[in-house]
Amino acid sequence: MAGKYIVKCPIVIAGSGRSGTTWVLDVLAEANGLQTIFEPLHPQAVPGAERFADRYIGEDVRDDALRKFMDRVFEGNCSKWWTKYRIRQDQLVPAWADISSFHRAKHFVDRYRQAYINYYRYRNNAARPLIVKFIRSNLMMGWLGNNYNTKNAFVVRHPGAVVASKLRLGWAYDRPLIGHMKDRALVNAYLYNYMSYLEKTLNPIEAHTAIWCIENVIPLLEFSKKGWPIIFYERLIVNGQTEWASLVKQLGLEKSPLTESVARPSQQTCRTGWGESSIESWRTQFTSAQLDQIQSVLNVFGVTVYKAREATPISLLQGTV
Repeated sequence: MAGKYIVKCPIVIAGSGRSGTTWVLDVLAEANGLQTIFEPLHPQAVPGAERFADRYIGEDVRDDALRKFMDRVFEGNCSKWWTKYRIRQDQLVPAWADISSFHRAKHFVDRYRQAYINYYRYRNNAARPLIVKFIRSNLMMGWLGNNYNTKNAFVVRHPGAVVASKLRLGWAYDRPLIGHMKDRALVNAYLYNYMSYLEKTLNPIEAHTAIWCIENVIPLLEFSKKGWPIIFYERLIVNGQTEWASLVKQLGLEKSPLTESVARPSQQTCRTGWGESSIESWRTQFTSAQLDQIQSVLNVFGVTVYKAREATPISLLQGTV
């Protein structure tokens, strides 16, 4: 099959946005000298990605256009400014709003500073083995494993923490949710059971929680069935040494990360909500009634691995979530 074995067993780190995927990517890459490929399905940063981002693709589906796109990803030839250096060129072109005040101008200058740091950090790693981080491939992980012999790991974080982070950062919920509801393959394979609920008027907390369920239930079931590693963010924080060693072994890597490397938050992380505080602190953003709303959505989707009022994962049994 075209596309298979372009890179020998590339590692893929997948998960929902705001789940710690960048942290896991960078920690593993630093410890093992890997070349990072960053979010190649970002629809605003990578031309052509919007067509495939967040789509449900069954593992046996033939999709020549997607395969051609992923060939470029695993060859390391996909929008290098973003996937290699994590620089969005469109955000480096100043508009009036970027210089209309001291605060905005400083923020714009900080973008250039970060772009400079990223360029020099990642420019010399092209010859290294690949590790690719996705946050929009959750619903096609079986397809990726089938077509590219990838070594897949899935990062999952408490839905309440993810929802709190997305709300704080102003992430949209209406368009992503509508996109899932319009994905006929996804509806036919899974969402048909939940369409009557999703067609209701959901508030932002309910909608973001529903998105978490859609993006995590399918891969949790799939990874559990295939025996692929599932990484719980909370367990990495609380029991890091054991969890990292297990993950490294499952992915066929040689070195566990150093303690000081693990202790550094990723560039996408809010520093004030990092470390062990991130396991509990998100709950202060919600009222008791709002936690009940999160739990009600988890109940609709049959999620049992997390409870809204429990900060750490409950369990992950074969064939259940």
